[in-house]
Amino acid sequence: MQTREIWRFVVVTFVLGLAAQLLAVHGGVSGAGRQWLKFAMWAPAIAAMSSRSARRAAFAALRRSGGRWLGVALVVGWSLILVQNVLLLVLGGGNWNGALFVLEADGRGIVAVHDVAMALGVGQQGFGFFALNLLVSLTLGSLMGGVLGGLGEELGWRAVLQPELERRWGPVRGSLVVGLIWAYWHLPTNLAGYNDGAHPTWNALLFFPLVVMAMAFSFGWLTRRTGSVWPAAIAHGANNCISAGFLLTPQGWGWDTGTALAAAAVVGGLFALLSARRSKAAVVAQQGAAELAEA
Repeated sequence: MQTREIWRFVVVTFVLGLAAQLLAVHGGVSGAGRQWLKFAMWAPAIAAMSSRSARRAAFAALRRSGGRWLGVALVVGWSLILVQNVLLLVLGGGNWNGALFVLEADGRGIVAVHDVAMALGVGQQGFGFFALNLLVSLTLGSLMGGVLGGLGEELGWRAVLQPELERRWGPVRGSLVVGLIWAYWHLPTNLAGYNDGAHPTWNALLFFPLVVMAMAFSFGWLTRRTGSVWPAAIAHGANNCISAGFLLTPQGWGWDTGTALAAAAVVGGLFALLSARRSKAAVVAQQGAAELAEA
């Protein structure tokens, strides 16, 4: 893609996405404006149709299934919340998620699982059945979220923009830049308190971008390894699904932001290292090819 085509993609994505988010905020993201929020999620995919090169990249990534990576994509998408829950458990900064389930007084069983779209039903359940219920529910919710919402964003961010920036700057810098663009594209809804009603400015300007940059590294790694947009789309849906609630809830804002940023550092750092190793390997391969050509 030429530079002007990249700029065209970014401009179209922001114009459509910001306009739709503003309409969503005006109508209420949980009410009449919700349809505009769904449209905003597909703005990057629409922008991917803005040039021949972008369309070619998007459809090429769409045609490759990456089906063997489904399990990996789910784990990658869940990883931030899973790591955060481990930190909350180890550090003692979390409570059992009462919105999802209620433990028996002696902690040996579950009195009730609430009606939160659990695939295998609600009510009293043993730990084993509840674990299966939670896994099936998260998997189905992640797949639906990936196809209905995550795909719209990932066709733009991962299939079009990130590969182009990585060709110019390498996987590490490319992931960082895409993460920042992706994060600040969410600015209208975040400033309106969609993700953090108590601290919207802090969330929109600093916390959310740091977390999203970690996801840019992990989702970019999936796309690089598979050549397909589907694993990143499923990971996106998985992240959105599990973020709605898991086993532990933080004991206040400090625990929430602290453990979430620590989880982002762990996950983002891991995939940044994997990206850097790939970048170094690519340089070595290019040098080897050049030496062979000279010989």
